[in-house]
Amino acid sequence: MQDHEPTCPRCKTNAYVRLKDRAGEYTCKKCATVVQRGIISEDAEWREFKDSDRRGGDPNRVGQKEDEGAILSTRVGRTDIGMNLSTRGVYSTEERKAERLLRANVEIRDLARKLHLKQRHAQFVIEMYKRVFDVREATDVKEGNEVKMRKDFNGPSVEALIGACFYWAAKKTQVARSIKDISAKLTNITHRELKTAIKRILKHKHYVLGPMKVEFKVTQPSQIVKRKAHQLKLSDNIGHEAAKIAEAVMLTGCMEGKPPDTIAGACLLIALEGHEGVKINSELLQAAFDAKRKTLEGRAREIKASGISDYRAALKILASKPKKKK
Repeated sequence: MQDHEPTCPRCKTNAYVRLKDRAGEYTCKKCATVVQRGIISEDAEWREFKDSDRRGGDPNRVGQKEDEGAILSTRVGRTDIGMNLSTRGVYSTEERKAERLLRANVEIRDLARKLHLKQRHAQFVIEMYKRVFDVREATDVKEGNEVKMRKDFNGPSVEALIGACFYWAAKKTQVARSIKDISAKLTNITHRELKTAIKRILKHKHYVLGPMKVEFKVTQPSQIVKRKAHQLKLSDNIGHEAAKIAEAVMLTGCMEGKPPDTIAGACLLIALEGHEGVKINSELLQAAFDAKRKTLEGRAREIKASGISDYRAALKILASKPKKKK
């Protein structure tokens, strides 16, 4: 047995890693990852307490002392009748399924944080993946559409299916994330694998997405930038110009899949270029939009390349927007 607990590959620490003696495996209590299997316990199988043990060192014994030259024997018999499987370190199918689903949920919440999505979006993805998971793990499917779904969902990896669920969940809640952005956060799959999984979810969208109801409203970049400009003590005129630029950006779709906060920050930088006397501290800007200034400047360059170079250009695009009929 090891002297120290192994490090969890997900949490990057062994502070939460504990040994399950009966199962013979190291498990992380924080993220439920099984770090290492097949551990042999060196603890005593039983203990004997005699008068001589009190005067000795460690009274632990592994087995009974055998005479030299004696033939070792093993007693064979059904001595575990009536014992629960879990008490013998053997997990049932349902327990293993629950463990796999728990690991997937941990991965979903981790990916939501990397994609700058809120926990309510992660919960939406958890519900979607649960439906996919139920089909993948089903054993009594014999015919019909469920057979096709099980075949389609068993093809891609778990990580690819989670990424695909994020793609459709973000798109349905109007905070779309591009395939490129999602695949960049998933290290164990290729761009092609993610696209395949997205197509499989689309093929069965009525089952995966049909019963889901989105009960939260998405904050638009134009609303974010107005609020942040006020927090940064900028004039209402600058906030108004930045909001119009953000509206034009969303209308053209040139920043589809990008986090709303970074779009709002980039639009504010473009609006500030028309006010030469106004400057803003980089640290305050980064804190307000939760992104580095270089990232916001990069987004601003992309917006300008799409034809929205300033406030006037944004107004022209908004003016060309067809008016809704009453």
